[in-house]
Parts: sequence; C-alpha cells; structure tokens
Amino acid sequence: MIKKRFKSLFIILPLFIPISSSAKSPSIRKVIIKRNSVFNTDLEKENKFIFRFANKVHFKTKEAVIKRELLFKENELYDEELIKESERNLRAFNFIKAVVISSVPIDANQVDIVVETIDSWTTNPQAGFGKRADEVYYFAGFEELNFGGRGKNISVFYSRLGDKTQREIRYADPQFFGKKIHTVGLFSKVDDNEQLGFDILSPFYTFRTPYSGSVSVIRQRIEKEYFTGEEGLFDFYQRQRFFRVQVGKKIKEERRMVERVNFGFEFREDKFDIPVNHLARGFFDRKLVGLDAGFSLEEKDYIKVFNVYKMHRIEDINLGRGFYFSIGLAPEFLGSTKNYLYFNTFSRNGFRSLMNSFGLIGIGVEGRRSNRSENLITYGNVNYIIPFHARWSQAIVAHSEIAYGQNLDAENFLTLGGKSGLRGFKIDAFTGNHSMLTNIEYRAVHPRELFNLIHLGGAAFFDIGGVGSNWHSTINSTRSDIGIGLRIIPSRSSSGAPWRLDVARQISAGSNKKGWVISLFGGHAFDLFNNSIKKAKKKPLDYLRETDPDTRHSEK
Repeated sequence: MIKKRFKSLFIILPLFIPISSSAKSPSIRKVIIKRNSVFNTDLEKENKFIFRFANKVHFKTKEAVIKRELLFKENELYDEELIKESERNLRAFNFIKAVVISSVPIDANQVDIVVETIDSWTTNPQAGFGKRADEVYYFAGFEELNFGGRGKNISVFYSRLGDKTQREIRYADPQFFGKKIHTVGLFSKVDDNEQLGFDILSPFYTFRTPYSGSVSVIRQRIEKEYFTGEEGLFDFYQRQRFFRVQVGKKIKEERRMVERVNFGFEFREDKFDIPVNHLARGFFDRKLVGLDAGFSLEEKDYIKVFNVYKMHRIEDINLGRGFYFSIGLAPEFLGSTKNYLYFNTFSRNGFRSLMNSFGLIGIGVEGRRSNRSENLITYGNVNYIIPFHARWSQAIVAHSEIAYGQNLDAENFLTLGGKSGLRGFKIDAFTGNHSMLTNIEYRAVHPRELFNLIHLGGAAFFDIGGVGSNWHSTINSTRSDIGIGLRIIPSRSSSGAPWRLDVARQISAGSNKKGWVISLFGGHAFDLFNNSIKKAKKKPLDYLRETDPDTRHSEK
C-alpha cells in the first residue's frame, strides 16, 4: 500500500518518471489526491484507541486546499519543475508533515500524477503557570493551525502576570477566500494597551508568478528592556503606527533565474514612553513617510535535507544565488521627522561540498541616512553543514557571524546569551553594537519512534562569541562554553522544532566565576542567520507574524 511508504519518512524522496528533454512531454491525464491523517491506523502499532480518536478529532486537510497549491492541471503537459515546485509549496505548510508527488505512466503520451500527503498535529491547547520577576504568572490558550481542514490558523490566548492581563485573538490564512493570498489579523489587549494589525499578501508563490502585492496596517505598544552601565536595567514602551502598500513585478525569467522589481509606500511612526526617573538619552520620537523601489534576483538550486533545522522533516534549502536591494526617500514635506534616505541590501549564496555537505553564506547592510548614518547595521554569516546517516541521523552544523551597528536607535542593540547562541550564559547577557559568534554543534537523532509520538536525540556543542562597544572590547569580552544536550522531538508536531535540554560549562567567563548552566527551551540554540541582530532588525510586521503570543507584545 502507498501508505506504507511513509513508515520511514526520512528515506522518502519524490519518484519521477524520467522524461527525455528531446522527447515531447506527455500530457497529464488525471491528478489523484491521497490525503493521510496524522496517524496511520493501517499499521498495527498505530491502530490504538488513542490514535484513532486523535485522527477523528483532527481536521483532515481538504482536497481543495491541496489542489490550490498545485501548479499543474489535468490535460496540461507534464513539467517536472512545476511538480517539484508544487511539492515545495505544500511542504512549506506547517499543517502538512510530508508530501510526495509521483508520476504513473499510462501510455507513451499520458501520465497520472499522484499527490500524497500526511497531516501534522495542529490542535494545540496551551496552559501553564509559574513565577516571573517574583510575581505569579499563568496563561491559557488554544490554537488550531488547520481549522476545518482548510489551513486556517485561529488562536485565542489569555495570560496574567501580577496585575497585568493580556487577551488576544489571532487569525492567519494562507488561502484567503480560496485564493493564493496570505492573510494575518491580530487583536491583543494588555490592560490599556492594544495591539491591532492585519497583513494581506499576494506573494510570488512560484518562479513564474508575474505579480505580487501586499497591504499592511499595524498599531501597537511593545514592552521592552533597556540596559546601560549608568542607569541599569529598566523597562520602557515603544508605540508604533505602521502602514505599507507594495506591488511587485517579474521582469525577467530564465530556466533557473528570476528577476523582479517592487515599489512601495511606507508610513512608520515610533514614540517612546520612558520612566521619568531615568535619563533616557538617545530616545527620540521618529516618523518616516516615504516611497521606495527595489530589485531582486533569485536563482533556483534546491536540495533536500533531513534533520538539519526542522527535525524529522524533509527540508528544502535553496543553494542558488540571491540578491535584494531597495532604496527609498522619506522627505520632510511628506511628514517625516527628517529628510531620510533609507536602504536595505542582502546577498546570499550556497555551495555543495564533499560527503553531501553544503554551505550557506549571507551578507547585508541596512539603515537610514539623514545628516549622518542612522541605525546602520552591517552583518555577515557563514554556515557549513555536514549531514551523514548511519544507524542514527546525524549532522555537524558550524555557524559563524559578525555584525556591526553604527548610530543605532536607542531601543536597538546587539545581544548574545542563552537564547541567541551563547547557551552557557543568561539570556541577553551581553549587549553592545559590535558582535561576533561561532557555534559548532553535533546533532544525532535516533530513528526509533517512542510511543509513536517522539524521537530522542542528542547534541554536543561549543559556543564562542562576544559583544562590545567596539571591536577591541568585543574581542576582550569574548565568552565561550562547551556542553551536551538532550533533544526531544515530537514526531507529529506542526513545527518540527525540538525541545532541548542543554547542560553547558562556561570555559571563559571573564571576571565572573565559571559555572554550569542548565537550560530548557523549544527550538535550536542558534539560527543559521543573524542571531545577535534579531532585536535590532525587528520590524513592525515581524511582531504581527510572530507565532508565540507570549512574545508578540513584549521583548522582555
């Protein structure tokens, strides 16, 4: 049976009928959709009451949702590139765990296309309690990532910290009104502070898509922390109003390369509520109203990897070249605080190496210019990944990054710590405007599934990095740690992210006494790009698209 092909997901690759480029492509006679729920009850080990019940309450993905992502139709000519791109589009959905698209020859001139999917578990109740800053904290919520089997994401959330209460409802839809339009809507209220926003995006969902467009509106008040040696740590609020409309057009397409342009109008206003007992030097209210234009180039060179970033999932990583550049003008006569020139550029590339290893490189710069450079961030990242499979699925992941911030806005700073690359230290333990970080991690995941729900794995790691006010102080403040970790990977989850329990020993701790740090978090300890500048680069839209309700309204 076809379902049995999914018994060991990590060895599945799409099966395609080779078609000579010189021969005429056959036509597609029929497209067959085969949808599988979360558990395969045809297997004896999964034919249990609990798994049958889970399948029953789970919203199975509708056939129409899958069909809308397919870039081919019946009676069209077979195109292998469209087959692969359709598979990547489906695999990008968090409510689909695995997808295989294969072709079945009928005769010399016709083929049937079989699209087979497995759903991930998408119903997530949320509840918990504890103490934070010596105050009682508790929360409750519910999230459904595939409501009605139509890919709709609906979540409600309630939390209370001391006398502070948060209520939130969020809606996200990758196929708004049955079209390829991504939509996010959010309403959150924390006491007297509201967070409102929506984002409607018609993306370049394939290399052949001719146009794109988006409209975004956000109003929010974000709680943040600020640290200086003179003033110590204090909380402040950043109020934002944001509106952006953008259109894009494909201008050139070759077999593996596409070029696009985009034009946009942006309004952004930032105001700050600072405690009166703090000096708060450098905090200035800002308004930017401007027009911008951009150019992008993207090369298609995808590889499939397993257990690199998403665990126990096939991932699509593009090793092709990519380049993006945008520039905008925000003059005072439109309402801007100053005459601004704002810009953003980013370039990435990948490469293949020995033993199925590969690398990813990315560099970029963004900021504003008035009478001087403002909030200028320059950064670079290098990654090298060596996946290998014996009895266990294993990988060595090496990451290195460097970043420099010039005349950063007062609310922005580069950070390193327990959740951003240096796991042997506290969260955001080091701040400044220069940073460097290197991580080397060995990861291993056992193929055996425990209780038909989880995989276990482990890691050994070494982290070294520093943050300072200049390169000399950054080098002098370099800290390092070494350790091991346990990985618990929910095999049916929608995210593919592990739970990690790490035990790290500080190797160099400066003037502090060396010690051990135990941490338990979801996700990896470092990303492949821009760990130290995440907060400094964070845009209003990033808060709206944030999936964790506990961090959408606060960066504390």
